[in-house]
Amino acid sequence: MLKENILRQIMVRSISKVDSFASSSDQVDIVSGIVLSNLTCFNTFQPFSNRLCCIRWIPKRPNSLLVGGKHGELCLIPDVNRYTISGNDVKNLDMISEGIGPGGEIREIIPDVTDNRNFYSLNVSGELVKVDMSTHDINVLQPQGDFNVWYAGLNVNFDKRVIMLGDNKGNVHMLPDSTRSGEGERTKIKCHKPGKINHIDFHPRDSNIMSTAATADMCVKLWDIRMLDDFRELEVLPHTRGVNSCYFNRTGHKMVTTDQENELRIYSSGDWSHIATIIHPHRHFQFITNIRAEWHPLTDLIAVGNFPKLMNETKLVNFFDGRDGREIMVLENPNNKICSLNRFNYTGDILASMYQTEIVIWKQKGSPDEKAYKKKIIRFRRNRRNNQSDSDNDKDSESGSDSDSSSDDDDDDLGKTKGKGKGKGKSQGKSQGKSQGKSQGKVQRKVEGKGTKKVQEAATKTKKTPPKKETRKLPPRNAKRKS
Repeated sequence: MLKENILRQIMVRSISKVDSFASSSDQVDIVSGIVLSNLTCFNTFQPFSNRLCCIRWIPKRPNSLLVGGKHGELCLIPDVNRYTISGNDVKNLDMISEGIGPGGEIREIIPDVTDNRNFYSLNVSGELVKVDMSTHDINVLQPQGDFNVWYAGLNVNFDKRVIMLGDNKGNVHMLPDSTRSGEGERTKIKCHKPGKINHIDFHPRDSNIMSTAATADMCVKLWDIRMLDDFRELEVLPHTRGVNSCYFNRTGHKMVTTDQENELRIYSSGDWSHIATIIHPHRHFQFITNIRAEWHPLTDLIAVGNFPKLMNETKLVNFFDGRDGREIMVLENPNNKICSLNRFNYTGDILASMYQTEIVIWKQKGSPDEKAYKKKIIRFRRNRRNNQSDSDNDKDSESGSDSDSSSDDDDDDLGKTKGKGKGKGKSQGKSQGKSQGKSQGKVQRKVEGKGTKKVQEAATKTKKTPPKKETRKLPPRNAKRKS
């Protein structure tokens, strides 16, 4: 029975591999040529003052983004296309939770695929919650524990109605999703050596296949969740460093892994053969969020931020071809900070890049939203200028009314003096113009004369003149000699 199940899984994966590869061979070039080549910085958000740890797009709301912070903050950006003219607009940032302080770092956010109003969240202390975005109701599925055991990985299997958690002891905890009438008891399975399980992912075509990435034993393991009690993995993919993530692509026929030093690896899920290794600097550092490479939702494109060895080097976002690992394009970070996460929305036309404390939204140049924003900015500046001019006119009118009511005879006298002043100004202007014209003419003539003389002298100097013969002067004949 075990062999039949394994063979069935391999056949399903190999069939999906052939079909999807034939259909996606041209999509990589199309998406890279149309979407990536026109990406530009569209908007920026800074929801918290602390470091950002996680971002997630909502599946059926392509412009909505969930953000998690270092102290447990949870925030919803309902529309990333809404621009903020000065600072962050409070209306555009829906604060769900203020966090619990140190020790509340959000490790993972999983949107509910069946209901767009809900999402799951796990912090490092082990508190697992399900949040309703519309009412901000928080349903605690697992309370906060002691810090002897803390958690790093989370994923939800919506087909099997179970929740998978990875802790720092190499264990995977399988919980029934009580909010979706999940049945069964909580089980703990030893999947790796004692160490963090950083990431858990499920195959998109077969929800029984699960992948786990760990730090201690430096490998990625694949499991069948129906046979976790047997402690038998389907496959082991060894690495030279600890592994931060292991993501299946949209069809499940490939996987990309990110280690904690400088390697990205691409595997084929038909026989789990190694396709390519990409040398890319993204080393692990405790004060930044782990860098992870992720797939484009529509084609085999990989996006990842780099962490160069020299701090004065420019920080980049690199895009690689998932077929052979070649580099396609590079985005320069506008603030020259380390970019930990890069995630496309589910329609594939908007990219969210998560830096240390802010999020940058990338979109195509010349999009309708960008044009509308430019019009909005122009209208805003025009209205502000008009309001300032109106306020200045009101002040002038108030001061003018006070001065007019004082005396009318003074105005007449002022009018006469103004008229005289105008006449004097005209005569003075004429005389000054004449005198200035004469003086300028004299100066110009003098300058021109000097210039011509200098030019002539230079010309005569350049001409070659024959050397003069020395002549001796003789005294005149009638001159008397001195005695």
